[in-house]
Amino acid sequence: MDFIHSINCRLTLEVTPESIGIISADNYQFFCRLTKGEYENMIRLLEPFCAGNLDAYQWLYDIDTPIEFLFSPGGGW
Repeated sequence: MDFIHSINCRLTLEVTPESIGIISADNYQFFCRLTKGEYENMIRLLEPFCAGNLDAYQWLYDIDTPIEFLFSPGGGW
């Protein structure tokens, strides 16, 4: 995807039986482990950006985990 840029890390999205959010063992390679339903919800949360709303931001999940997932195409929030 040409609108996602890696800066000193990598993120792999994985479908898993249980949603645990983003984890990492080395602070370089990250894994976002969510259920299929959570990813489907994430798609709904991203729909406004497909219509050109690029000045906003959106948290992509609400899971009790130390690493949050924020989508901000304009780089601010």
